[in-house]
Amino acid sequence: MQDQLRDFGVGAGRYSLGELFMRSGRFQEAEHELEEALAINTRTLGPRHHSLALVHAALARVQHQVGRTDAARTNFAAALAIAPGDASPQVGNVPDRVNLALAQFALDEGRLRETLSRAEVAASRWKSSNDPLAATVMILRGEALAKLGRHDDALVAVRAALATIRARSGNDSLSTHEAQVVLGEIQERQGLIDEARLSYAEALATSSRDAGSASPTQTAMQARARLGTARLALASDAAGALRRAREAQETLGSRPTSFRDRLLIAQAQVVEAQALASTGQLDAARRLRQRALDTIALLQTPESAEPGITPAAVLSSAR
Repeated sequence: MQDQLRDFGVGAGRYSLGELFMRSGRFQEAEHELEEALAINTRTLGPRHHSLALVHAALARVQHQVGRTDAARTNFAAALAIAPGDASPQVGNVPDRVNLALAQFALDEGRLRETLSRAEVAASRWKSSNDPLAATVMILRGEALAKLGRHDDALVAVRAALATIRARSGNDSLSTHEAQVVLGEIQERQGLIDEARLSYAEALATSSRDAGSASPTQTAMQARARLGTARLALASDAAGALRRAREAQETLGSRPTSFRDRLLIAQAQVVEAQALASTGQLDAARRLRQRALDTIALLQTPESAEPGITPAAVLSSAR
């Protein structure tokens, strides 16, 4: 019994470390820790214990990021099969957390209606909770609403999330940074250009103050904010948009490995292509556009297309 308790503690520690690595964007390290946690907890608790659903779901999200899509789907299926074993009515139980992981996975892949459906379920569960994940749910719901064209609802959700996060974590946390970027993207879609520019500037200022301890996730948020400023510049400053789109790509490095970073670079190339076209470099724009759209098509479903900020809309003047 003592050995079993010790092993359970080791497995729990590995899971917590894997979650920490995942949130910071260190996906390969996260995968290693979560695989170890799964092996230990399966041996200690048995393969059908409901707590293993959390490990399967976290491992699936990480495997998706590193390009192991089939393994990710297998682990999500395992999480769904095991999660109902937790019959606790408590908010944030295993089914709640597996549902949230699946919503985040659906958003990554551009399955927006599924994202919103799962986020609505999560929001109804977490609406009165003080759990930090409640703000994550509001941001996720806001992103899905915005990409489906429900901008007013999205703005309300993300502003509420940002206020909650600031009250709990201050102005310089990674969660605050993420919420500011998402808010800027929603404002951009609504045509609130000055407000969007301010949100992106605040996000970039936050990241520069925290540059010494930046994680890959912080870097991705910084690139996302730079990409937002590039899109805003397209209408009046093609040269500036070109520079900022390239800066967004440089922020992520020349050899991106995660799903998130590959998608961001392709989206930045879309904006770069339109800027190139606006400066008369039509052949280069067409080649870059096609390469970027091919990458996006591999990573996301057609449902991810949206008016105002999508590859097709952004590139319409580059044809």
